[in-house]
Amino acid sequence: MASQLGLLHEATASAALLSKWYLAKGNLTMAERYALAAVDGARHLQDSYDLPRYLSILAALETTNGRFDAADATYREAFGIMDNLLSRTPAIDARNTIINATTPVYKDYLNLIITKLHEAPKALQLTEYIRARSINDFLTSGKPKADDGLEERMEALSVPLYNRTHPWVTDNAISDEGKRPLAFSETGIGKTSQVSQQDIQRMLRPTETVLIYLLATPRSFVIAVTQDTVKVVELASGDAIKARSDALLARVLLQQSPEQLARQLYGDLVAPI
Repeated sequence: MASQLGLLHEATASAALLSKWYLAKGNLTMAERYALAAVDGARHLQDSYDLPRYLSILAALETTNGRFDAADATYREAFGIMDNLLSRTPAIDARNTIINATTPVYKDYLNLIITKLHEAPKALQLTEYIRARSINDFLTSGKPKADDGLEERMEALSVPLYNRTHPWVTDNAISDEGKRPLAFSETGIGKTSQVSQQDIQRMLRPTETVLIYLLATPRSFVIAVTQDTVKVVELASGDAIKARSDALLARVLLQQSPEQLARQLYGDLVAPI
């Protein structure tokens, strides 16, 4: 009805809701049909805010149907649009709103990379890019640096990684004031160069390990990086880990014995590595 009345925004949003409804009912054919309609509508409207969410619905259906390479390409398109949107949003509060709205897309894409594509280096590349993006925000926000040797070394790595994984940033696109990217094209993550594991491993001392935790439900993961190895380990549900962490913090604040919960949390987060 919305489409017949020329209400394309409403028709596009309705198609996305219908796609989710059919997916819940187990009708994958109709779910994908409406997901494609939502994506096409958002592209026609040039709606860069909602399009990544609609693409993620389509990618989830492609994953369910076993079309993992197609889902990978769809997630990469969503990722590129989100990055371009963030790059054109200078206000930190507005950027945080976008990040909160699109966080599930990152989590779903990482889940695909780890559980279906089994590509640990690609998962590491994505997580390092996300972390580098947050460090870039930190650098351009005018906040002072933390006085920590390890953080400074990781920051020194992350900023070049940010630039290397952004080939759509022109050579002279960094301002002198705060290293803020100024010029972008529409190229997405699918065109980025592969970030070498050695770039990270060279920054580590023999006794150091970088643990990158990806908490989500129903399962979480940790990527463990040493000088010589990179491995992905599956963990418990993010909700369960958060509940145990909150309980541990409450015990500490109440000056109660936290030892049992601490051992359990250690078993959740560190022991599996």
